[in-house]
Amino acid sequence: MCQEQTVGYFPQSSHSIIDPYYYQICGLTKSGTSNSKTLAKPVSTAFNHIVAIFSERIVTKLKKTMEQFSYGIERPSDLLSKLKWDAEKLTRTPHPYDVFNFILTAAVLAEWIQKFYSSASVPEPFSGPKNEVWVLPNMSPQWIVNTHCLPNPRCDFKRHITNVLSICAHTANASKHFHWADRGHITAIGSDPPISNWYQYFFTSREPDIYLDFQGENYGLQQIKGILLQFYAGLIEYLEGLQVPSQSEA
Repeated sequence: MCQEQTVGYFPQSSHSIIDPYYYQICGLTKSGTSNSKTLAKPVSTAFNHIVAIFSERIVTKLKKTMEQFSYGIERPSDLLSKLKWDAEKLTRTPHPYDVFNFILTAAVLAEWIQKFYSSASVPEPFSGPKNEVWVLPNMSPQWIVNTHCLPNPRCDFKRHITNVLSICAHTANASKHFHWADRGHITAIGSDPPISNWYQYFFTSREPDIYLDFQGENYGLQQIKGILLQFYAGLIEYLEGLQVPSQSEA
């Protein structure tokens, strides 16, 4: 028979460990009274749910990483070396295979960095994209030393960095799943960038290249390459300098 449960049914020491899962599962408020929006569950059911939650977390901790099993690319710094190798193949008229390799490597590197470094220990972490928002260290604009790669050098450097990160993330996702899920942010790809307003007229490169229109701003592959190589090199050097352990070592 299902009865309302109170906080007192659990020892205080155990209760502090499972909070806030206990309240959510048992249908309680913080005061220990029944939450009218949910049905109370037996203590045994609550424990089963809690055990499942913590078991999943333990399994996640024990997942094998590329440091343990790999074909030679084990760390973000290794993947950055591959990105540089891919970038060398991006000419003004690149082969589609080379574009594919560079874009996917750039997108995967963002994921690797987030998973490899312990963000909880980093004063200024790198994360994203959540709701199309990337979180960058405040000093990241300092890593873009060569500004010739920026469509508009007078604009906030962080905006250019996040734009090219999003371009790679969306393009890599479409390359993997076939369908675009970019919410219409990328509107054109080709050697002839669209010029439909004064901003695009003044801040679109005239060099031969493959261009991607992202939210009304044209980025050539050479510009994307220049921004990302500088950003990732600075980011990894920054994180390595903090000596943050990888998740596999945590």
